[in-house]
Amino acid sequence: MRVGMIPENILEWILSKFNFLPFPVADTFIAMFQARAVLAGARLGVFDHLAKTPSSSEELAIALSCQHKGIKTLLEALECSRYVTEKNGKYALSRQAKKWMDPDMPFSMNRFIDFNNDNWDWISQLESSVKTGAIIDLHDNLLDSEGWRRYLFGLHDLSRMAAKEILFRFKIKGSGKRLLDIGGGHGAYAAAFCRNDATLKATLFDLPPAIEVGKEVIEKYYSDVSGQIDFVSGSLLKEDLGSGYDVVFLFNVLHHINNSEIEAVFKKIHGAMNPGGTFVILDQFKQTSRKDSYGAALTQLLFLVTSNAGSNRLDDVKSHLKNSGFSAFSFKGLKVGPGTALLTATRQ
Repeated sequence: MRVGMIPENILEWILSKFNFLPFPVADTFIAMFQARAVLAGARLGVFDHLAKTPSSSEELAIALSCQHKGIKTLLEALECSRYVTEKNGKYALSRQAKKWMDPDMPFSMNRFIDFNNDNWDWISQLESSVKTGAIIDLHDNLLDSEGWRRYLFGLHDLSRMAAKEILFRFKIKGSGKRLLDIGGGHGAYAAAFCRNDATLKATLFDLPPAIEVGKEVIEKYYSDVSGQIDFVSGSLLKEDLGSGYDVVFLFNVLHHINNSEIEAVFKKIHGAMNPGGTFVILDQFKQTSRKDSYGAALTQLLFLVTSNAGSNRLDDVKSHLKNSGFSAFSFKGLKVGPGTALLTATRQ
């Protein structure tokens, strides 16, 4: 799946097919304003409010303490972008947008969209990172406590839909197993597997600010399995991981690890696992196909800025795993995002 111009009639299709339409304008000028309208709608609370109470532009301006002209302009942009509808002067979420932008819906992306306001600010440093190598370290005092809440609750939004597919694609075999979820502070993945197996014991290992928010997320959404989950705070690069784990998750973490440190991390994980245990990596991998690499190639721009790392080539990751004592690799692409996949390996 790609982002770009979407022809809406046969003439536009023909013009697009023969490259008569300036696609860079759609990719930048138009896409920028649509994205910014959606980000503003999330940050200002437009979607939260309209999900509960259809309102006129005047009512919405008062409720959100905004200028009427500004709210009206934003609503018109969101209506043309099919996020809201207007009937008899009242605005509401469109049926399509309600599934994703109503914070009370089971697969809402509202908080993740709001977090992308932070990503917008960070990616503005891309030119500097490309030219000088300077980075803004996302995980080293860049975020205040509210920033960490936006980050973890945003990732939690993104993970709920992925967790459903991952449960289908990967099974933890046997009972009474121990799971270590590295960098899984929001808890969605571990909680999903705990709900699937009442005998599973999970440990969430993440940085201290992430663990604090993770405890809040577990209490809010997964209190039914909170007794199966414990928390350990620390740095993957600095702290010991413990031992005796049957399964280890490294979900959406690898792209934050510098290539020169990957094998050391894998060897540390190997040492924390029981023989025959399963190591599961979820990430966006660069592959032979340009189509399959689309998501990984674009998102690594953000990881370059915030971690001086990036998406990894699948063959390189397999080589690092082999050098670290893992074998029996299995690769399964997921439908939840372009290029997103599960890579599993067995601890020898």
